[in-house]
Amino acid sequence: MVVIRATCFRVEGLFTPFVYVIKKMTEELGVGSLEASYFLSVLGAFSTVSRIVTGFLADRPQIDALVLHNGAAVITGIATFFVFTFDSYALLLVYGAVFGVFSGTFFVH
Repeated sequence: MVVIRATCFRVEGLFTPFVYVIKKMTEELGVGSLEASYFLSVLGAFSTVSRIVTGFLADRPQIDALVLHNGAAVITGIATFFVFTFDSYALLLVYGAVFGVFSGTFFVH
């Protein structure tokens, strides 16, 4: 039962950056909508590469796919927890890259 609840929160949190980070960029940092949309491009590019790499890793018998997935889930959670402290466009782009790399494992497991 705990795993089911945790998975629900994980899925809910997976889509947070797509909505709220763009809003933070445009409203709080004054970034234009075109520049803010680059965030989605960065996140998507890193997520695509991550899906390929983690899919390859998860197929290896030496690597436990569940551990890979759960470790990445923890890292995305920690990164998202600190988004409110990021006060520059560059930091949010770095966050998008980190989130993209580690959120890509969600779709591989």
